[in-house]
Amino acid sequence: MSLEEFTILLGHAGLLNENFGNREAGPLWNLAMMTQKDETASERHLNMTFVEFLEALARVADKFSMENLEDFFPEYKAKSPYELDKKLETTCLLILRGTLSEKAFNGVFRAYKQKVDYEVEMAKLGVVTQFKKK
Repeated sequence: MSLEEFTILLGHAGLLNENFGNREAGPLWNLAMMTQKDETASERHLNMTFVEFLEALARVADKFSMENLEDFFPEYKAKSPYELDKKLETTCLLILRGTLSEKAFNGVFRAYKQKVDYEVEMAKLGVVTQFKKK
């Protein structure tokens, strides 16, 4: 994914605004990129891998305050004192909502909500279910 594609994705998600724009997203994209030994030999430094994309996404999510993000599950509290888990969840859901059709997003969101509800109910019972399939 190139820098231009990354900023377009953030724009579709509604994450770019007057407080967080291309000037802020660009350096985060760049910081997520692995160092290249020889940038003249290939164009590898212009496109990120999936792992680099995940890091860039986490860096973007970390820059936001939960007060400025839509919390899809306000009843579920963050596990991290920095709320990075909630920020990442919201950022991913905003990207899905911004890139999928409404029908497709609603289906994905409904399935995700069921999994979240299941995890919360099991946690109340003291059962750890993370990374287990139903």
